Amino acid sequence: MDQMFDELLGQLTQGKGLEALARQVGASEDATAEAAGAALPMMFSALSRNMSAPQGADALLAALDGGHDGSILDDLVGALGGGGAEGSSIGEAILGHMLGVKRGGIESEIGRSAGLDGATISKLLVALAPLVMGALGKAQQEHRMGSQELGYELGQVAKHAEDSLGARFGPLGNLLDMDGDGQIDEGIISAGKSLLGRFFRR
Repeated sequence: MDQMFDELLGQLTQGKGLEALARQVGASEDATAEAAGAALPMMFSALSRNMSAPQGADALLAALDGGHDGSILDDLVGALGGGGAEGSSIGEAILGHMLGVKRGGIESEIGRSAGLDGATISKLLVALAPLVMGALGKAQQEHRMGSQELGYELGQVAKHAEDSLGARFGPLGNLLDMDGDGQIDEGIISAGKSLLGRFFRR
């Protein structure tokens, strides 16, 4: 699954995928590539941490089975260019469960790194969220993983993704636990049975 992450990162930080993403968020290609290169590891890390909650892996697997089959990646440029209001709603729903109340702080950190404002980073995360779920769904189908296998593999991907950031942000766990209490925020942990819940089961 590390290859899955690397492929998605590559598609979004160069070529036509990057062009489409930059247009979507209204930023230069260089700044967009920088921001996407930071955002994707954080998103995979957040998902991995969510899965440590009770029944989190089962809930994510149900979400993937319920519609995130990877087909969105068949035309990534088209998906980025034609999201519209519905696409934004989907991305917002995913982010609400993925990042919880940490979202604002994460957006600020990514924006600081890439030299972009919070509103632009918000657009970026909204655009990326369905693609992250699509990539996971595609990998899950190809490897026919159950919840335990998915949880393990996503943990490995998250570690690989975090390593890709080097020392730029320090340990991502520190960023995802910004209040310093050693816990991921209550909004994420309480996802538990309904991780990515009401939306993803639609």
